[in-house]
Amino acid sequence: MPLIPKMGANFRVWTILCQVNILKRKSQTAIIFIFICISSAIFVAYMNTFRKNMFLMSLPEHYNPIEPTEISDYEDIRNIFLSTRKDLCPVQEIWGGMYSVSNFIEQGLTKKMVKKDGNYTVCFAETVAPPKTGCLVYSFGIRFEWEFEEKAEEFGCDVFAFDPSMGVASHRHSLKIFFYNQGLSNFDGVIQKGHQYWKMATFSSLLKQNNHTHSTIHILKIDVEGSEHEAIPDMIRSGNLNNVCQILLEIHNFAGLTLEKYYDLYWLLYKQEFVSVAVEEWNHADCSKKKKIGGHEIYCFVFTFINLRFL
Repeated sequence: MPLIPKMGANFRVWTILCQVNILKRKSQTAIIFIFICISSAIFVAYMNTFRKNMFLMSLPEHYNPIEPTEISDYEDIRNIFLSTRKDLCPVQEIWGGMYSVSNFIEQGLTKKMVKKDGNYTVCFAETVAPPKTGCLVYSFGIRFEWEFEEKAEEFGCDVFAFDPSMGVASHRHSLKIFFYNQGLSNFDGVIQKGHQYWKMATFSSLLKQNNHTHSTIHILKIDVEGSEHEAIPDMIRSGNLNNVCQILLEIHNFAGLTLEKYYDLYWLLYKQEFVSVAVEEWNHADCSKKKKIGGHEIYCFVFTFINLRFL
């Protein structure tokens, strides 16, 4: 999907340039320069708005997220979640985990495939695909299941993995996989979980910790059992998601979560020009049908979002 490229300048940059140059120029020249600065800033803002509007207009009718305040029923959310832009990513691969055959379904004796936790769809559209060299993966939520991370390593990626729940000290898991006994949150600090104390950090802090603040993150995997509802809004506010090519995200439900809040992450990522190209709806121990939102039985959804800035 062709998009008008973003302009690099912004209001803050233009303001600084104006202030510096006004001090160096005489009044008449300064007035002209101020006019150019203001006009350029307005043009940049207009082009960014125009670019985003073109993006929204280009989406097909079946891919039409609505405002969280317009959500009235779980089926609204489910229909939106199951609509994807696979056309933007025709080449996809499953990394990690495995599929196992469970019992037969009586009607037709059809074999039901049960998804094991740890499977994620990776997009191989040309401009967002992980490169063979220089690939960088951040993975949150391991729980001793290393299939995804080891597949990424096999592909050639450096993998930075995080999970405070395992009770394992930070270490080098293998040649290219680095494990940290830390969790993803919207603050830096320590929380108590049962008899454990978990060290938590923001995405910004973890990037800085590993000297990746300005690096391109080719794959960001997030499976943090509900903490995504606090962490991702903070990641958006920080601007660090702009450097992420694709996000593999499991959205969880939990007691006390409203329909609007359950949907909010999808909407926030959509507004940041992250579009779903793959999704899987499934249920497991941590997404029990017993957990209801507004009387509805809610499943978990595992998404692959790609960053349209890279297309």
